[in-house]
Amino acid sequence: MHRTTTRFWKCFHNLSAVAQSVAKENFSLLKKNPHHPSLHFKRVGKIPVGEGRS
Repeated sequence: MHRTTTRFWKCFHNLSAVAQSVAKENFSLLKKNPHHPSLHFKRVGKIPVGEGRS
């Protein structure tokens, strides 16, 4: 089960309409298939970076 916080929604509403749309698509994908390759993270130096769709 995946949940969001009040802080998440505050940040979400500050995103552009395009970024919100991408976030909604990726969350929908997460609910359908949490192991989908586009939801995986890779390391760039010491920082994990999402490889998600854009």
